[in-house]
Amino acid sequence: MKRIWVWTPALLWAAVLFAFSARPTLPADLEGGLDKIAHFVAFAVLGLLLACGALSWHMPIAWPVLLGLVYAASDELHQAF
Repeated sequence: MKRIWVWTPALLWAAVLFAFSARPTLPADLEGGLDKIAHFVAFAVLGLLLACGALSWHMPIAWPVLLGLVYAASDELHQAF
């Protein structure tokens, strides 16, 4: 049986991103392009965690890329509301 727990860090990080996306403002004031850098780093961490889960299951690397893109799209949709 494949170990499901290897996906736990990615799921927890996705939950953290979701919680921050639900807030109207962040706890820190990010100006001058720092918000873009923070956004990139946050999703880079998610991508790394998804890749670790996929590699431990011997999945092609296209799967975590697809999962990350789907999550990012759903996050943008979530922020629209």
